[in-house]
Amino acid sequence: MQPTAVTRDRIEELLKSNSWYYWLDNDGDLGGQWCDNTFSFMLRGDSKEVLIITGRYHTPLTMDQLSLVRAHIVDWHRDKLWPKCYHRIDDGGRMRVFTEVSLAHDRGVTDDQLMDHISCALSTSNQFFDTLTEALRS
Repeated sequence: MQPTAVTRDRIEELLKSNSWYYWLDNDGDLGGQWCDNTFSFMLRGDSKEVLIITGRYHTPLTMDQLSLVRAHIVDWHRDKLWPKCYHRIDDGGRMRVFTEVSLAHDRGVTDDQLMDHISCALSTSNQFFDTLTEALRS
């Protein structure tokens, strides 16, 4: 199969082919839940050639957990290439933890390559979230 442009329709077909539940948000981006964590599939760039898959940890955290979360992210990044991990603090003082895997597909991608990208983002993000859960329990 020849590489072709990444489109929302192609991503949606791959999600359907795996019987994965998903939704379409108000911005037209696909989203879904895996292992209770929420993921978004966004196409960005001048030609919508960059697929960005973000994950959000299932539970907001409190500011007293900030040092632990920061240390865990640093430890993860020391040993792992994917996903990029970060946190944000909202106006109410709650912390959310996110992951991100971004790849530019400016020359197109096959369905197998696209599925590998999606699977990698979901699995590595959920691995990070699992290790975060364990760190929070300690």
